[in-house]
Amino acid sequence: SGDGGDELFGGYARYSHDLQEARIRNWLPQWFRHTVLRSAGIVWPRADWLPRPLRLKSFLQNVAEDPAVAYGNTVSTCRRQLRRSLMTEELVDLLGRHRPERVIENAFDSGSRDSLSGMLAADTRILLPDDFLTKVDRASMGYGLEVRPPLIDWKLMELAARMPSSQKICQGSRKWILKQLFESRLPDRLVHRRKQGFEIPIDDWLRGPLREQVELAVTASDSPIAQFIQPARSRRLLDAHCRHQGRHGQLLWSLLILGRWMQRWGRSQEPRTVTQVSSDALRSSSKFLEGARGQN
Repeated sequence: SGDGGDELFGGYARYSHDLQEARIRNWLPQWFRHTVLRSAGIVWPRADWLPRPLRLKSFLQNVAEDPAVAYGNTVSTCRRQLRRSLMTEELVDLLGRHRPERVIENAFDSGSRDSLSGMLAADTRILLPDDFLTKVDRASMGYGLEVRPPLIDWKLMELAARMPSSQKICQGSRKWILKQLFESRLPDRLVHRRKQGFEIPIDDWLRGPLREQVELAVTASDSPIAQFIQPARSRRLLDAHCRHQGRHGQLLWSLLILGRWMQRWGRSQEPRTVTQVSSDALRSSSKFLEGARGQN
């Protein structure tokens, strides 16, 4: 498979967007970003249905923050302000000052000699192993296939980590060094072909065949996650998504998976507090993982 090429050599469009924001961030004084822009980012209306360069709220929120925090925003399924509005007060109190974005921020800082290096480090340490490689491994092993991703050979990864960022994104061209290497070996239509993602149509599914499942598992007043997520807030999110007034597919999908997981592993006939539910869910997941390890 070709996994790893984007994370090692700067192939995703979001890298270009974040680099543009970084240039503006570097031009503005910190006090202005942390006061004026941060406040504007809170009150500015969302426009998730627009292409990213036109989403002014996302732009203001990212430029207001330091690079690691901004990239945590970029790859987050649910940013802090929206997440806080969805969660119940009991869950907010339980989580306290916990911010899941810190995982991204720490990985970003581990390789941040510049903004692009930080983004690539975060994706290489988190997105690549926890998402893409896991997906490929499960899908291929389900059919008895052994997949080999040559681009993540450790020697090549070390070489890529030492390369300057200017050889990865150069004059707006992403994966520039790879294109230079293969221009004389492959047809131009392949080397410079527009990136083609491999995505399932989650947005359409949630507006159609999966909508009823979301209503049962997420937005109903007796949903299995009603102690964590306010049903009325999640209902507004689903309604906006179905009216094409926002792109909330990834978030709604995540809530659906959480709801289905709770139906199977974390639900009880007796009413319990969020803390009790969380503790039982952790014990259930531990038993599940122990059983999975025992089968290997």
